Amino acid sequence: SRVLNNLTRTFAERAPHRLDQLVDVRAALPVSDAERQMVAALAESRARWDVAANLREQVDPDDAAVVQLRARLN
Repeated sequence: SRVLNNLTRTFAERAPHRLDQLVDVRAALPVSDAERQMVAALAESRARWDVAANLREQVDPDDAAVVQLRARLN
């Protein structure tokens, strides 16, 4: 988790185009709800609406933001 946090920070500063790959890796790993929400926010900032919606739904299935995120896919 610490290594991925460092990579996220580094990619954000130096190679933002690689953040999409990192979002996919982080979304696939088992993490705490707090970290899952952080990755969801990162996915949203990268316009990865599907990944963000899936992560938010895992944390809270009744989250209203999930519907809004999935609506952006259309």
